[in-house]
Amino acid sequence: MRLVGYLSDTFDLFHVGHLNILRYAKEHCDYLVVGVATDELIHKTSGMHPVIPFNERLEIVRSVRSVDSAIADATGDWIDAWGVLQFDCLFDRAANVVSSAEKLGAGIAIPDVEVVHLKPLPTTSSASLRDTLESINRLARDVCFDVDPASLAIRRALQ
Repeated sequence: MRLVGYLSDTFDLFHVGHLNILRYAKEHCDYLVVGVATDELIHKTSGMHPVIPFNERLEIVRSVRSVDSAIADATGDWIDAWGVLQFDCLFDRAANVVSSAEKLGAGIAIPDVEVVHLKPLPTTSSASLRDTLESINRLARDVCFDVDPASLAIRRALQ
């Protein structure tokens, strides 16, 4: 029987930490499905806009060798994903399993799902990249103005 794993994240500013988590997850299942958070979900849950648009983040994740399938994650709720995918193993990086566990206590049964809590790896993080970009943006704001459309897009995403 094939062991199906599921992992969901934003994958904004894709970096080696993302790659390592995807590799780790794939080493622990036969078929890895990866949910990529939509732009709307990211804004709803964090109040921030992603730097990289959803379609590009989805394409990046799909191109990773260890990913068998990449899908949109519009809700951030692994129980919704399980209802569609019937995965055997959930790879989790956040506290969202706690809220889902409360749903389990409310009578929603999910049989035989192993939850693997992923520990942060000592690598680059999207938060550190975003902080660096914000610092550069603050410094640049004082001495220049944006004329490049890509610079404008990054500045708007960081606001």
